[in-house]
Amino acid sequence: MKLMPKIAMPSKRDLALAGAVAFLVAIGSVAWGPVRDWFGGTDVSPATQEQLATDGEHVEIGLEDHAEAPKLDDHANAEASEEASDGHGDGGKEHEVVADVPFELPKSAVSPLVTKLRLLQGIQERLAHGDETAVPEQREVLIAIGGELQKLRPDQVSLAEINAATTYLLSGGQPGSVSELVAKSELPPSARNLIEGAILYSNGDSLGASDKLQGLVPAQFPAMLGGHLALVQARVSEGLSDDQRIELLKVTAYSLPGTLLEEAALRRIMELGANALREDAFVRAAQRYQRRFANSLYNSEYRATLIDGVAKFEAGKQPIAEAVLDQIVFGHTAARRDDVLQSLAETGVRKGYRRLCLYGASRQRRLSIEKSQNWVRAMSYIAACGVVEHSAEAVTRLRSLDISGLSPRDQAVHQAALELAERSELTSLFDTDVKPTQSNSADLPEDVSNLLSSAGSELEKVKSTIEESR
Repeated sequence: MKLMPKIAMPSKRDLALAGAVAFLVAIGSVAWGPVRDWFGGTDVSPATQEQLATDGEHVEIGLEDHAEAPKLDDHANAEASEEASDGHGDGGKEHEVVADVPFELPKSAVSPLVTKLRLLQGIQERLAHGDETAVPEQREVLIAIGGELQKLRPDQVSLAEINAATTYLLSGGQPGSVSELVAKSELPPSARNLIEGAILYSNGDSLGASDKLQGLVPAQFPAMLGGHLALVQARVSEGLSDDQRIELLKVTAYSLPGTLLEEAALRRIMELGANALREDAFVRAAQRYQRRFANSLYNSEYRATLIDGVAKFEAGKQPIAEAVLDQIVFGHTAARRDDVLQSLAETGVRKGYRRLCLYGASRQRRLSIEKSQNWVRAMSYIAACGVVEHSAEAVTRLRSLDISGLSPRDQAVHQAALELAERSELTSLFDTDVKPTQSNSADLPEDVSNLLSSAGSELEKVKSTIEESR
């Protein structure tokens, strides 16, 4: 019995490939030319043809079929030629010219200046989130951007490059040759006013920059450029109230989340909110900053703004409620929380804000183990908080504390508080309601006023020691 030869069955991949090739042949002469051109004018490789002929004998498609496919339908070719001669349709020659034109990116997308500015923005975001390695990188990129500005030519510069140069200047970059470039370039009025204002701003001319930037709306520019504009307007614009400046800074913060611009805007909002005694703006900015930029390299500036702002509310007789302070303070890490509480207590002692002093010291005491270094430090501040009102009690409490385990700065604070309490005890002969606040110290009896002034000087001497250890 004669056995039938074994036929190799085509794989799914081969069937799919054969189907695709068959489809290309079937679409005819009009469609095959562009498709072939798109793939570089090549047909199916000889290896693929051989594999198709061997594994799938029922698919009879070879190189000759591919090469002749565009010529099979003479009627279709005739119609295409007529359309080309009548000026309709794509036309053979005209179509080939379009197909051969390579795709080119817009000049602004490949501009070295625009590319380096984007790199700078990425580096600054890393700074905002605590990456110390970004510091030298930022310096190098700023130098490189300055070099790219030197290469710009008035007859070749694009609007995207002008916007990039403006953003660089508003970020604090040096103008270099930008002034000459702007003078010789044709720019829309708004773009010209913006970059001229940026040049004045980078040269330190705030009044001139204010005049140029007045009337420009940040929302009419790209987000990054508009955010810079709003931030600078809030700084230099004349005649704006604190509330108006806060609104401009909100534009920066909300349009550029996560950037160094948002980080700077939030700190400025805190400062203006404290100046205007706007607790809502101050607290929201402080909480937002802590959530988003807890690891920022500028966190020390945030802490100083926070402490100073809380003290301003105390001085303005609108103290922030302890529950609200808790929401801000306890959003920090344990180490930074202790630092903030200690700073609040120290500020309360130094400026005579007993309530603030007691808040910081008492919170720190509750979070410390009894007799520990932090506990002893907190007790020293608690005693120092009431040295004028309760001098005798403060002297007893301060003398009872064992400060041998404290750091030199804490021992210095303890000694200053003890001396203050001892001298305050000597003034108890005055039957006066003494309140240690800056606002009423001028109305105190002369001896008591001198005492408070002397005590402030004593604690100021300690302040330098405290700051050096941070």
